[in-house]
Amino acid sequence: MTMHSAKLSVRGLITGMVGALAITASATGLQAMEQKPVQIITAGTGGSWFPTGATIADLANQSFDGQPVSVIPGAGAIGNIARVGVGKSDMGLSYGPFLKLAKEGGNDINPGEGYDDLRAILALNAYPFHFLVADSVGISSLDELKDIAGDINLASEVTGSSMHFIVQRMFENYGLPLDEIEKAGGSVQQLNTDGRKDAWQNGQVNMASFMFAPPHPVIIEQMRIRDSQIMGFTDEVLDQLTGELGFDVFELTSEHYPKQKAATKTVAMPTLLFGTADLDDELVYELVKNVANNKQRMVNAVGSLESWNPEDMVKGLGIEIHPGALKFYKEQGWID
Repeated sequence: MTMHSAKLSVRGLITGMVGALAITASATGLQAMEQKPVQIITAGTGGSWFPTGATIADLANQSFDGQPVSVIPGAGAIGNIARVGVGKSDMGLSYGPFLKLAKEGGNDINPGEGYDDLRAILALNAYPFHFLVADSVGISSLDELKDIAGDINLASEVTGSSMHFIVQRMFENYGLPLDEIEKAGGSVQQLNTDGRKDAWQNGQVNMASFMFAPPHPVIIEQMRIRDSQIMGFTDEVLDQLTGELGFDVFELTSEHYPKQKAATKTVAMPTLLFGTADLDDELVYELVKNVANNKQRMVNAVGSLESWNPEDMVKGLGIEIHPGALKFYKEQGWID
């Protein structure tokens, strides 16, 4: 072989290798670009669910070209389930007990047929229900609600949210359905997080509900602005809510909120990311892996996640786990 032909052979080999690499890279990029775009539905932009969902989407997108995962605001835990259940969104944030009821169907969460293909993906930390009552109302227990119906000015969440569902059940269990408040001369406003904050600060309401992981700066600020206490449920009502719906019991104390005078018991549920069985296994696997390996990113987005541990992603899921997520959890030894 002549020197000239050898040079040509080497040049051809290099050209072939570069071409092969280009084809491989192109194929890899094409495969990622062809990943079906998916959407995570969260809650209003004023709460913690929207930044939670946005961070999860951003972490998932690190593994793919084309940013296939996007996030939108939503109506809340119950509304999100319905939207994913009928295929209008691909993933959403909700709570385990509600997902279980929605999958079963024929109940208050899902009166129709069950959404059989719902699948759990990961769990975050518990969100307890906070029911804030101004001292000016003059009650020391929720047992007294029925006696002051006309004096109640309540701020709840929008219909379709877990919070409004709990508020409805709470008042019913204390013998005061929400419509009776308005009949007695009181008021019930259904507002997003920012709306409830403003209504409380402006004195338009004397009771307000929130679902936050404690200690949450919104609650700290609300209690600083107005003399108030977080009121908890009696054991009887707790038994009804936990027994019927599968909620957990959570105790809020002065360690969470310095102005809270006495420990109080409420209900809580871990926030879950869920989807449907037909979600791409690789996408779900990469999403779960990237969230588990980037706790600090999650904490930077939502400070209350500081107490969350990635190993807890498998706890309280309530329904069948998506295969892509299950693969990662088994690799980590977090689940059998």
